Amino acid sequence: MGKRKTVRFYYSVGSRYSYLASTQVGKLERETGCEVLWRPLYSVDLYELRGVSPFEGEPVSGQYDWDYRRYDAECWAEYYGVPYKEPKGVVEFDPRLLARACAAADALGAVRPYSESMFEAIFAEGCPRSARRSA
Repeated sequence: MGKRKTVRFYYSVGSRYSYLASTQVGKLERETGCEVLWRPLYSVDLYELRGVSPFEGEPVSGQYDWDYRRYDAECWAEYYGVPYKEPKGVVEFDPRLLARACAAADALGAVRPYSESMFEAIFAEGCPRSARRSA
């Protein structure tokens, strides 16, 4: 029997698409026998490495329009049969701090359950006040 395949799942806990992908990880593992390693990141760092953010200025394509992204996420959630509520006041979050918290959970061996809890709080429960940073 061969070695179990490993898939690295790079995600941002504040990303609706990362949330939607995270809801499919268990199915992927069951159907393929792979092991998914959760790797949190701060997506703004990726934009900085690239030298341009798709969210600044005019959208480079329709997929970066905020109304479209909400609608698209709602459609995918329905397709997957998972809860989805567009976060209200997501700008109240410090996404870098969320990424650091996920990295700390990774160091403690709890990255998956911690990240799943954060995704649920933000995207399934609709960003409850207890998950927001204080002003």
